[in-house]
Amino acid sequence: TEPATYQVQCSVENENAFTDIIRFENVTGKQSYTDNNVTSGVAYYYKVIKIINGQVVAESPAVLVKYGLAAPESVSIKKAKSGNSLLIKWTKVNSTASYEVYRMTNGGKAKKITTTKKSQYTDEKVKAGNLYTYYVVATDGEDVVSGKSEEAYKLIEAAEFNVNAEFTGKKKEKLTWDKVPAASSYIVYKKNASGKYVKVGQTEKTYYTDSDIKKGKAYKYKVSYLVELPDGSTIEKKSSVLNVYASTIDPNKKMIAITFDDGPGRYTQEIVDCLKKNDARATF
Repeated sequence: TEPATYQVQCSVENENAFTDIIRFENVTGKQSYTDNNVTSGVAYYYKVIKIINGQVVAESPAVLVKYGLAAPESVSIKKAKSGNSLLIKWTKVNSTASYEVYRMTNGGKAKKITTTKKSQYTDEKVKAGNLYTYYVVATDGEDVVSGKSEEAYKLIEAAEFNVNAEFTGKKKEKLTWDKVPAASSYIVYKKNASGKYVKVGQTEKTYYTDSDIKKGKAYKYKVSYLVELPDGSTIEKKSSVLNVYASTIDPNKKMIAITFDDGPGRYTQEIVDCLKKNDARATF
């Protein structure tokens, strides 16, 4: 109840090396002080000294205050030396016991994949054709968790992007290709008379039918898969050239020739109609 002077002291990351930060002269009753000069991720120790007539009459125990944790920075990703593994690195955070690494696959829900005390992690559970996005949070191992780091992402290109084509016999070419999990859509390019590949279609499906076909002619195609990145940009990866001959005859396969050694006769028209229906050929 009697007037006294109170000296507030602080120590950063050290329970012994205290310095004075503020002094309250000749006050009574309950007092408070707000320290606005603190940094996220740093541990502070505080204590208060009571002074009467210039003499220290009491000293409080030191109180530890953890002012949050700074979010990890400079998150980077690169392919590891072996397989399709990805190496994720980030800067260390002071007073941090461990780090939690979160991963999103192809824009899906974030999942925690590991907790580590190191400032790097190798993710070995990744597959070709997927887009992986990561972020890291710091934790003191108890109840203090930092905010999220900035996100970093990496596309593992499809190991093979195979495209096939089939002439349907109705002046149409049906192109089919492998599904790429990270792809938002696929673009079909066709070589024109000038020798340039021009876009003829875009689809989210794994097939495309080209109706601008003349039977007996050869065509060249390329198909690309398009990946939308978190920053709004896109990556486009094209297949190799696909050569297609508009015919039901595949010169790469074994063939037989149908011949009729007699005719015309009573069944000739029936045979011709059957051949036409099945887009087949025969020699009479």
